[in-house]
Amino acid sequence: MSASLLLIASMAMNAQYNTQNLSVPAAAPADVSYMWGKLAIYPVLANAAFKEAHSDVARTTPLKEAIARGELNITEQGDGGQVNSLLAKNNSQDTVYLMQGEVVTGGQQDRMLAQDVLLAPGQTLDVAAFCVEQNRWQAGSDGKSFSGSPGVGAQKMRKAAATEKDQGAVWENVAGYLAQNEVSAPTGTFAALQADSTFQRELTNYRAHFARLFAGRPDVIGVMAVSGGQVIGCDLFATSAMFHNAYEGLLTAYITEAVSNGTEPTLGPKDAQTFLERLLVDEEHLQERMKDRGSIFKEKGQTLRVSYF
Repeated sequence: MSASLLLIASMAMNAQYNTQNLSVPAAAPADVSYMWGKLAIYPVLANAAFKEAHSDVARTTPLKEAIARGELNITEQGDGGQVNSLLAKNNSQDTVYLMQGEVVTGGQQDRMLAQDVLLAPGQTLDVAAFCVEQNRWQAGSDGKSFSGSPGVGAQKMRKAAATEKDQGAVWENVAGYLAQNEVSAPTGTFAALQADSTFQRELTNYRAHFARLFAGRPDVIGVMAVSGGQVIGCDLFATSAMFHNAYEGLLTAYITEAVSNGTEPTLGPKDAQTFLERLLVDEEHLQERMKDRGSIFKEKGQTLRVSYF
């Protein structure tokens, strides 16, 4: 094999999502705990080869930040709107990343994004979505625009959207989270959960422990979330920057799942590493293994996100 072909093969191997490149550390630093309440979140670390292989992945602006700055407009389609499609326009000079599972509030009903999108500067695209507010179909105070995001939909909602692609299943899971937390929501919106004072206290307490847990860690490209004896989520990204941009929103999903359905974690870092080894046994068949349990986002042949629900 020629030197150039060897280099290409080496770069492809280094870019792989496998346990030669990615790992869960055996223990937390002395002054850190990865567990709190019903939730444990373990970091997934990338080696130098993985980081170098993805060094050409451009930095992006996350959806929530872009909306807050007025750099991203998400609106209903046309005059009447379409339940399963929204219109997104990037008004900035930066690329905006819209992640599958993110919830946007406003419009004629709150939605959850059904796909990942990289929105180039000035670009306008149709974005697939699922309704997460069953009993409203009329413009709110912001008309047909979506003004904010409470984070990422809870894990069963993300899974229903990504693997079942079933609106009824999404609604069923939204109703389940509201019922489990005894939250009344006349329009059946998932956003009512965070507006509830009792749940808000839970969310705040969990965030106080986990929000800054991996701050300033350029080797962390993802996390594994555990509640009870189950892995309730694993989200991996091509770069540390993409992970850190997504982490705040993902926390909403993990915390909601743990508070609603979880118990004190019984799986430690070694168990998390074993799970990672099974998940990433080979990248060639990863898409097939994730078919009924997660989703993968690729852009121009490069894997940018792997999510297990």
